[in-house]
Amino acid sequence: MLFPYDTSLLHMVIHRDTINEYEIVKVVSLKSWGYCGADAGAKLGVSTGVMVTDDFQKALAEVEIVIVADTNIPLEHNQINMYTEIIKSAGKQFLDIRYESQENDKMTFNEDLYSDGIPKIRDIDKPLVMIVGTGANTGKFDIQLRVREMFLSGGYKVSQIGSKSYCELWGFHSFPDFMNKTLNAAEKIVRFNHYVNYIANSEDADIVIVGVPGGVVPISNKLFDDFGIMNYMVANAVKPDYVILNTGFVDYNNNYVETMVKALKYRLDYDVDSVFLSNFYINWEATDSLDRLVYMTLPVNVVDEEARICGCYSLYNKESVEACKENLFSTLIGYGDFDAI
Repeated sequence: MLFPYDTSLLHMVIHRDTINEYEIVKVVSLKSWGYCGADAGAKLGVSTGVMVTDDFQKALAEVEIVIVADTNIPLEHNQINMYTEIIKSAGKQFLDIRYESQENDKMTFNEDLYSDGIPKIRDIDKPLVMIVGTGANTGKFDIQLRVREMFLSGGYKVSQIGSKSYCELWGFHSFPDFMNKTLNAAEKIVRFNHYVNYIANSEDADIVIVGVPGGVVPISNKLFDDFGIMNYMVANAVKPDYVILNTGFVDYNNNYVETMVKALKYRLDYDVDSVFLSNFYINWEATDSLDRLVYMTLPVNVVDEEARICGCYSLYNKESVEACKENLFSTLIGYGDFDAI
């Protein structure tokens, strides 16, 4: 069972067939959240074939494990504790992936950065695709899973580091612990470079995919995440061959996309190759009132039209995703460091 559900977890439903060891058969939400009795993707106009229910007890009786995930709509700690006790009383397993996946192996990496006398940035001799977002809830992780599937379905060996703490559910690495420790930025940059190089070589990858946590810029004076510092460090650690930017939906998308692409060129020194327009829109009135991000969802047809005007891709449009795939493959092949299988 996946609980509690809102559309920030749509990627888990869409990509449920590629999750290792677990099969999501029940998706449960709270009745007041407005998802129950409809398809999990209904608010976006997406068909997943999975209906959302609010009957927690009935769903619990039909599953062995309950996966509790973080959501845009906050669930109070005492509510989680209440449901945890119900799950334990029913003799079911409880997998909390809100902060750290129990399946997370956090690959051991203790390489001596000073083994050659001084730390240095290594050239990564594998084509590297980097996926970044303007902030939370832009569909960034969904894109990471889709790009992964693009290459795996083509017979390529993929090494991947993802932006969620539970990436190991799909068989790839979440961001390494040392990037959140009290190391100086220079050491983090060099260490991440060595880490990516180590994974790519030890796994004999054909392609490396890196999804970067957090946003590339602050959202506002009060909601600034890490001011884009993580993206800055990763951009200095690795040089991507292809960059996908996921941007939130705003009132002036065309100008916003152009501004963001230019900003990344000058701030982080890379070109953006593809831009995906999100189905999520920040409700600024509610956000300012509650001092936390509050999102509204936009249907596929609205995003499709806006993406067409802006020259972007639309995440939940199959033709749009396929067009991005063609651009991605042709670009890498054009660089001469990637062979089509």
